[in-house]
Amino acid sequence: MKYVAYSTMKPVAKFFMAMSTKFSKPKLPTDIDPLLMDEIETGWRLVKEGSIRELYWRKDEMGSFVVLEANSLAEATATVNSLPFAKKGYIKFKVMPVGYFEPFEAVYLRLQK
Repeated sequence: MKYVAYSTMKPVAKFFMAMSTKFSKPKLPTDIDPLLMDEIETGWRLVKEGSIRELYWRKDEMGSFVVLEANSLAEATATVNSLPFAKKGYIKFKVMPVGYFEPFEAVYLRLQK
């Protein structure tokens, strides 16, 4: 397990951010129709399980950001890749581990000296 250093040893957060990096349109609009209900049901199940904590739609271009809770990067990646659109290759994600904003603690500790 990785640890961060400042005041105490803390395990790396179990939160991950997934950013869609590719959205491919199907050859025919009707190609995606059979996946729509499965995509919604899978996404809702992942929210109810707590795997997906937050979901945001981009306002500047087609795509999304997903905040996940998982035990590892591999688990978080598997979660977003379990979505039907991802399985069919219509969407791809870049998954990154994220945690609390550590500079807050670093500055606080420095000011305490």
